[in-house]
Amino acid sequence: MKHRSMVFLSRGIEDTVGGHIWQGFYRYVREHDCNLYCFRAGLLGKDPAAVLYEIVDPVRYDGFAVWISTSIDKQSSYYERFKGKPLISISLAIPGIPVVTIDNDHGMKEAVEHAIMTHGFRSIAFIRGPEAHVYAQERLKAYYAMLENHQIQPKDALVTPPGTWEKSTGMEGIQLLCDTRGLKPGKDIQAIVCCNDSIAIGAIEELVRRGVRVPEDVAIIGYNDTKEGRCINPPLTSVSMPFIRQGYTAAQLLDRMIGGEKITQTTCLPSQIVLGQSCGCQSLVVTQAAANIQDDEQKKSLFQCFLNHLRERMQEDQQKSAIPIQDNVINSIVGEMAKTMQESITSVNMDEGFLRGQALVLLEAFTLEMEENKPGIFLLKLSEVLRRLVDLNIDIDILHSVISVMRQSFGSMFTEKNMLLQAEDLWSQARVMISETALRFKEFGYLQIVQQEHTLREIGAKLITTYDISKLMDILAIELPKLEIPACFIVLYDRARINLSGAGSMPGTSKLVFGYDERGRTRIPDGGIRFPTKQLFPDNIIQEETARANIIEALYFNELQMGFVIFAVGPNDGIIYDSLRTQLSSSLYGALLLKERAEVRQLLEITLAAMQHKATIVSDRSRNISSHVTESSAAMEQLSASVREISKNIRTVMDIVKESVSLSQTAFSDITALKAQSTAIDEIVGLINDIAERTKILALNASIEAARAGDAGKGFALVAREVKELAYNTVNATEKIADSIKKMHAGTKISAEAITRVKEIISKVSDLSSSITIAIGEQEKATSDVSNLLISAAQGSREISEAISEVADLGRETQENFLDSDSIK
Repeated sequence: MKHRSMVFLSRGIEDTVGGHIWQGFYRYVREHDCNLYCFRAGLLGKDPAAVLYEIVDPVRYDGFAVWISTSIDKQSSYYERFKGKPLISISLAIPGIPVVTIDNDHGMKEAVEHAIMTHGFRSIAFIRGPEAHVYAQERLKAYYAMLENHQIQPKDALVTPPGTWEKSTGMEGIQLLCDTRGLKPGKDIQAIVCCNDSIAIGAIEELVRRGVRVPEDVAIIGYNDTKEGRCINPPLTSVSMPFIRQGYTAAQLLDRMIGGEKITQTTCLPSQIVLGQSCGCQSLVVTQAAANIQDDEQKKSLFQCFLNHLRERMQEDQQKSAIPIQDNVINSIVGEMAKTMQESITSVNMDEGFLRGQALVLLEAFTLEMEENKPGIFLLKLSEVLRRLVDLNIDIDILHSVISVMRQSFGSMFTEKNMLLQAEDLWSQARVMISETALRFKEFGYLQIVQQEHTLREIGAKLITTYDISKLMDILAIELPKLEIPACFIVLYDRARINLSGAGSMPGTSKLVFGYDERGRTRIPDGGIRFPTKQLFPDNIIQEETARANIIEALYFNELQMGFVIFAVGPNDGIIYDSLRTQLSSSLYGALLLKERAEVRQLLEITLAAMQHKATIVSDRSRNISSHVTESSAAMEQLSASVREISKNIRTVMDIVKESVSLSQTAFSDITALKAQSTAIDEIVGLINDIAERTKILALNASIEAARAGDAGKGFALVAREVKELAYNTVNATEKIADSIKKMHAGTKISAEAITRVKEIISKVSDLSSSITIAIGEQEKATSDVSNLLISAAQGSREISEAISEVADLGRETQENFLDSDSIK
């Protein structure tokens, strides 16, 4: 059989309000055989434990109830992950999500009207709660509305600024009203209505400290009807908030939603005033105890009718827990008795038939003892009713009001004094039995609490002195069953300690390190059993056959998250699980810290050995580098001298080269001039050749003319002139040639000298070049030596760098381990 799985996300189950809501929710799932997973992790987005809400997987569960926010804010987007799944909110109205809330308006109006109408107060102050809390807003609004209904002008001086839910807000409120604003209790302030009981208790304590009497000088009214308020002196007049019923109803409606039923968007439960003595009234139980006996003949006759019914039933021997009664008056009495019980049971909605049945059992037994001489039957049946109420964890003091109703209803039916005395004796005995049983039940509960606290202290003492994880688990396996916790599992995140701020960085995997259930301790290998975090348990760890309620608590220390613990519910007191979580978180953190420190110590030893080895390498390499650097320094000095010599020779060569260039330019100019002169000689030689040719021709002509000698004497004269002219030209040309040759000779001499000089310079350059070549060779050798030394030094430097880098890495790793292990604030 598959059991329905409900998730209850709760901001707390250890305080009065959260504890009552939890008890109601748990009661329903226990009655209806459902699986319950209660994640208790504080306010969404505000408390360190709230990261636990991130592991809730909507796919794995059938429905969800949420009580983790006090107002609509940016964190409300969290609820979108449950879209398409049955989801119900407790107290806070979230758009689109059904809500189970309590009618703050009616209860507060009833309280303020009681102060106005019953006691005649007009100057009524109000001490506010948190500004953003919807309940605090509704209560303040109801206060103003009731003043307006009674034509009382509200005064700002009588209303405090927003505060908290704590007792300190009540103390500060009185200080503000009396000291800062100068209001006088009893004169300017007749009554003070507080936003909750804790605030009211703080206000009473501050007033008493100032010598102000409550309720004689100032009346005080609280809200929530807490145990603390009922125990203070004087007991608080307060407004009962049915928180247990709220939790029960939320589970009931969620179960119907899982079954496919549509429910109303808002379910509002009524609140009602509970009279104490802090307003000046007596408690309702004391008031009801008055007989108020009136002579009522109709009741007398109808009582006889009721007796006849009983006799008929006895004759027919019908074993019924109740008899059919047609009479309206008797029905009215039974109804009044049942109503009295129901009004006193503000925690859950009890079945009306059950309450009427208990009332009829008492009425029947009382009548039989009074009229049929069956002594002891009334107290016997009363004892049975008491046991039934105890089994349901209902305050049995409510039966005092039932006895009061019986006394008021039947007191006038006994005309004989003996009968009246007998009835009074029965009622007195009944009250004693009720009080005795209530006291015994409370003492038993107190003893249970003492034993639980003793066991918790023992567990805490053992845990706090144990810093070995395996021993911690052994202690839990032995001690937790003593608290009647049927099963427990401890899960650590894969990263042992995580600094989570807000939602979103939850590890995907975790490991189960401890567990036990009814079958015994879970066998877990070293290193744990890894599984997806959102799964809550590894596969095949828990029994699926039976339904189980579980409380999941975050294991954290300050902001450091370690994992979570899953308790199968035994006692339904949330304080037990919160105390265990606190002790376990602290001890587990210490154990993890010491384990990590031991690992760090071991790592440090390895690190120090490695650092020593690396230091030796660094030392050796440093000495080598120092030697190489010394040699490099000498080589560099030699190289520097060689460079200086080369530099000097190069400057000399440069000077000679400059001179060579100048001489070369001169030689080039001379040679150019010789070339031009050679060209001129060539032209003269050409001219001489031309003259010679022409002379040859003239000679030929002269020969010819000689042959003709006589015929033409004039021709010889002409030839003679031409020859003469040629001769003259030849002479001139010869002179020019001679002159050119002289010039050429001179130029050639200069060129020869220049060339000789160039040769000498080139010889010097050659010598210097040889010197430079030798110096460069020496420099090359020195450079090579230096290079080799520097390469060796560089290699050593790299080795040193690597060693230092490894040392640095080891240092960083060591530092990180120390930072992790020294995180305790």
